[in-house]
Amino acid sequence: MPWVVYWVAYAIEYYYLVEILVVAYSVWGNNQARKQLAEQQRAARDAYNASLKDRAATRIASEAPHVYVYGRARVGSAIVAMFTSGTRDEYKHLVCVHAAHECDAFEEIYINGKALGTLDADGYAINSPDYGITIPVTVVDEIHTGSTFTLNSTYTAGTLRISYTDGVLGEGGYPTYWSVPFTIVGLNVTITNHVGYDYHCHYEHDNPPTSRVRVKKHLGTSGEAADAQLISDTSTLTDKWTSTCTLNGFCYTVVMLDLNHREFQGGVPSVEVLLRGKKLHDVRDGAYPSDTPAWSQNNALMIADYLTSEMCNVPWTDLPLADFIAAANVCDETNAHGTRYLANGTVTADQNQGQVLEAMAQSMAGSIVSTTWGVTAGKYIAPVMALDQSDIVGDMSYAPGTPEADLFNGVKGQFISSANSYVVTDFQPYQNGTLSPPTGYVGSDGSELWSNIDFMFTDDKQRVHDLCRIYTEDQRNGFTLKASFSYKTWDLQVGDRVTFTSALLGMTSKVFRVMDKSFAADKAVDLVLKEDVSTIWDLADAVTVDSTPNTNLPNPFSVGVCGNLSVLETLYQTTGSVGVRSKATFSWTAPNDSSIIHYEAEYKLFTSGVWVEFPNITATSFDFLDLAPGQYDCRVRATNIFNITGPYTSYYTFTIYGLTAAPENVSGFSIAPMGGVAYGTWTKTTSLDVKIGGKIVIRFCPLTSGATWEQSYILEEFNGDSVNGTLPLATGTYYAKFIDSTGHYSTTVTAFVATEALVTGWSTVATSTQHTAFAGSKTQVYVDSGTLKLTGSTLWDDLGLVDDLGYVDTIGGVASSGTYLFDSTIDLTTAAARRFHAHITSFSYDTGDTISQRGIVSEWPSVSGGVINDCDITVSARVSNDDITYGPWTPFMVADFNCRYAQFKAELTSQINTHNIQINELSVAVKIPA
Repeated sequence: MPWVVYWVAYAIEYYYLVEILVVAYSVWGNNQARKQLAEQQRAARDAYNASLKDRAATRIASEAPHVYVYGRARVGSAIVAMFTSGTRDEYKHLVCVHAAHECDAFEEIYINGKALGTLDADGYAINSPDYGITIPVTVVDEIHTGSTFTLNSTYTAGTLRISYTDGVLGEGGYPTYWSVPFTIVGLNVTITNHVGYDYHCHYEHDNPPTSRVRVKKHLGTSGEAADAQLISDTSTLTDKWTSTCTLNGFCYTVVMLDLNHREFQGGVPSVEVLLRGKKLHDVRDGAYPSDTPAWSQNNALMIADYLTSEMCNVPWTDLPLADFIAAANVCDETNAHGTRYLANGTVTADQNQGQVLEAMAQSMAGSIVSTTWGVTAGKYIAPVMALDQSDIVGDMSYAPGTPEADLFNGVKGQFISSANSYVVTDFQPYQNGTLSPPTGYVGSDGSELWSNIDFMFTDDKQRVHDLCRIYTEDQRNGFTLKASFSYKTWDLQVGDRVTFTSALLGMTSKVFRVMDKSFAADKAVDLVLKEDVSTIWDLADAVTVDSTPNTNLPNPFSVGVCGNLSVLETLYQTTGSVGVRSKATFSWTAPNDSSIIHYEAEYKLFTSGVWVEFPNITATSFDFLDLAPGQYDCRVRATNIFNITGPYTSYYTFTIYGLTAAPENVSGFSIAPMGGVAYGTWTKTTSLDVKIGGKIVIRFCPLTSGATWEQSYILEEFNGDSVNGTLPLATGTYYAKFIDSTGHYSTTVTAFVATEALVTGWSTVATSTQHTAFAGSKTQVYVDSGTLKLTGSTLWDDLGLVDDLGYVDTIGGVASSGTYLFDSTIDLTTAAARRFHAHITSFSYDTGDTISQRGIVSEWPSVSGGVINDCDITVSARVSNDDITYGPWTPFMVADFNCRYAQFKAELTSQINTHNIQINELSVAVKIPA
């Protein structure tokens, strides 16, 4: 070849090389600008995702933005009306709008996050464990005459018994009853062997269940009438719900709350529903958009609906239906994991439409073009055209790959999962490869590089995993070519694949995907092509890494300082038998450096110089377990992939209280009579060391005014995790405190006064009064000025020198227990069932707490002295019908006994040898119904 030809060829090649280098440099500069734009877009996406996470919120707002529900989603409410009804305004009615369109079905209703389950025909949640109410069985006793009669109530099968008595007393002085044969049809009874006496009918009557919540559902069907039940319930109100309040076109519920339920007395609860949402028109139907809509989870159909809805107002004629049909078919395809793509989520009218469309397209690993509304769904389709260097008729530029700073080999993020009750949760991170042994992308990169992607229209963890894999592999194939092509490429659409051959770039039939297209009458067709490979769209992890080194790495010799240090102390339950322990969670934010691989945290006592180290922490938090109560310092530093360690943070000082803190005071404590006993309720404790190993202590004092904790005695101790319990019913003051697993009581006592009105209806037939003489038999107790007390625990002969003795009342310490046996047996003349009611007034005190020992009055912690929690008195009874054989001693405060004779005793206890209890009044009254 002549040298001139060589020179021309060289000049042409040099020209293209220089042009490409210049353009490449320009592309590098453009990449920096795109990074800033990407950051802005990322911030916008974060705001968008945050709005999606609020989809379950309940708002009281008549002008809330319209909500579209696509597929299946759990959504909150916009409460647009609120009423009360009932004689005491005890019912609240909420009109809750959930979607601004007709929906397919309600699948569940949630109040305060609790599922109501199946509702009855009237909308009542009778099957709800939280709001359903089962009315106790009623025991019925009726007396009828004649051989035929009708029962007053429906009886429970197997409980009806009919008998009669002739009035003759049998053994023990009781009348004898004889059963009679009978037949019954419905409630009509026929005595088959009539004897002419009154018939005693005894049976149980089941009461129908009811509920604290009623829900009326409205799907938003066109022409639906206003809620008839709400019209009826509010008929007496001035601003009432009328027949014109139809809310046509809105999916809504009318929720009635019974305010007698304590949970509804603190404000409006959250109201959520699980909906099968909007019915969609199918672009594949020849009658579109006049086809009959049907519920669907197809991603492409949702995008078409959203674009043509009132939120976007795009004419359906502007949609490239061929693109939508192809994308819808791709979404409906199946693979080893089921349907390829599904979408479930919500959209609000105040959201950015572009971000909504991006999120919808993301759920099918696809794209949408804002200029033409063309859409694609993620699937590899064979190239439709072959291009080469000669097809480029204008400028050309390229980016050789994804900048290393933007590379990632794993994806973290959040999604809304049906498996987690449709709550926003972190999905299991996806990562391609491992560091040890080095495999896949992670092994090639030498570190873990994470990206954060939230999937708000994908609620299945397997599909999230597949999408993470697609995006991770796709960004590795980052070679991007931008050029002006000939009109040969006129028919290409975004999403199509082509092959490109170029000797200049060293490519032979390399597959690219069309990412963008623009054209004009007076210019060529501008295409943006991104390299593609079929393995991106399969179900297996890629094993070949396609990446280009990047020079925009952070300085490996400069490691930043961690920030935002904080320590949160909590209690936790150990897995063994150790019980509850204290945990201090130390957390921080990472330096702005993607090369950080681990941290080193350490702590020390505030007064010490010795640090306790914890190296190789991969998260941005660490738990210091089982620290003793006290004040501590902590700090942390970071290390990058080059084993360069940054500086420590400044000291962060925190205090550990451990198990020494007193539990919270009892709240919500109340007493109600129920079947002759007191039914106590209280709010569940929030203290872990009360729930585990702790108790709630209920004490009682017979005074209704002027009573104190020290004057009371223990009625019952319940498990610390309980919220109710049965107690003896009596007039007086009930007290409650929590005690934790280490013996610490609540600081302040909680009281409930039971007035005479709660326990009336009884007459006293006998009384055994022991005060003030206390003439009965005594063991380790003695009478002092008309009061009964525990004696000292040490004999006088064993006390030693008189000069060494303390106060006379506490010589040798107070006995830990003592017994007083009542001075006589009660004879009630006949054996029958009666109610025994113990009456006690007492006072617990510290025998060593004297004024002379306290010092300066201004320094006293309390004028009345310290609180005494550990002294108690228990009254027991044993009964007999013959005054010879007695049953066991049975503790009681109020209890029913069947007997003629009764004996009583009182047992006094103290857990600390300087604490004593004095009994001022002690008696037992025997009562019968008035």
